[in-house]
Amino acid sequence: MLISMLFFAPNFKLDASADSLILENDKDLITYRNIAQRYQTKEFLVITYTPNEGSIFDGDNLNLITKLKNNLLKINGVESVMSIVDVPLVESSDIPISEIVDNVPTLLSGNVDIEKAKKEIMNSPIYKNLIISSDSKTTALQVNIKNNPKLRDIGNLRTNLNNKKLNGTINLEETKTLDELKIEYKNIKTKHDSFIHQMLINVRDVKSNFENQNNVELRMGGIPMIADDMITYVRNDLINFGLGVLIFIIVTLIIIFKKLKWVILPLLSCVYAVAIMIGLLGLLDWQVTVISSNFISLMLILTLSMNIHLIVRYRQVSTNISNTQYDNICETTSKMVRPCLYTALTTIVAFASLIFSDIKPVIDFGYMMTLGLIVTFLTHSYYCHVFYVS
Repeated sequence: MLISMLFFAPNFKLDASADSLILENDKDLITYRNIAQRYQTKEFLVITYTPNEGSIFDGDNLNLITKLKNNLLKINGVESVMSIVDVPLVESSDIPISEIVDNVPTLLSGNVDIEKAKKEIMNSPIYKNLIISSDSKTTALQVNIKNNPKLRDIGNLRTNLNNKKLNGTINLEETKTLDELKIEYKNIKTKHDSFIHQMLINVRDVKSNFENQNNVELRMGGIPMIADDMITYVRNDLINFGLGVLIFIIVTLIIIFKKLKWVILPLLSCVYAVAIMIGLLGLLDWQVTVISSNFISLMLILTLSMNIHLIVRYRQVSTNISNTQYDNICETTSKMVRPCLYTALTTIVAFASLIFSDIKPVIDFGYMMTLGLIVTFLTHSYYCHVFYVS
């Protein structure tokens, strides 16, 4: 069983997107998707530029901003970059209004007075605190990311069919199409997320190299970066908390039992249950969210508690020298199966109560822990029968 579940372990995935946080029937989500269909927007990053020397409006800094912009434009996935050197100026040049349409002046235009341009930008309700800070020490570059037309089109079709489903006007064929679209959307989004992840790595490389080569301070932000970083944080939490709990388990078993076999066997039991659960989640294509990422730590602790009860009972039973190893295991299992079952059931009921929440990741966490406790109890019983006897 363990080998078969480990076969699906590579499919174990993390998800920090908005789709994992909001219910499909959420009214605000429906409104947002309908508006997004009508008014298409691009994903973008924001990079702030703060020079350590001179003013943003100095020629050197304007050239550096232009250089940074050109470096960003070379990255695969970046469609365009809007910066302070690209904003149109109306009051700072001698060009007549009638000619501005064909030749929009910017800070880099030769016929623009920099002082007038600075005054225009700093006093503009559009530019101030948007593309430049109120103290004129920091400016921002908007890095627009290329849209994925296929992902957008499938997302729009999914939204339309979801609305029909919620309104009760969807037919059988459309229901089948919706299920297929959800699978296709998930597959395309996985590839898109990988593409965005690589693009963010490239942007960070450009940022780091630019800071090292020039006396400036750059900061980076944006929703795509936050979503990508959240997956990294969740992955690190899984590793760090998992290792922390594992160390706690080892120390606890050493302090309580003071024998190597009572450390190794429960430890293998905990790892066995968690490995089965990870493989099962991969088999079901059930992605872990920010909240449900704690399931590994909880499963390790709950499995440990069952192990401790079983070991204590076994040590009591094994004092009877007339019993064989098999007799001791059978007696221990028969006496402890009900207490362990009741413990698992009460904990399952506690986590199952989360299913009635209105928050999607909390609901998923409730389902996941309910399934995890069932897996813990069943695999734990099987493991004890096989390994403790041997």
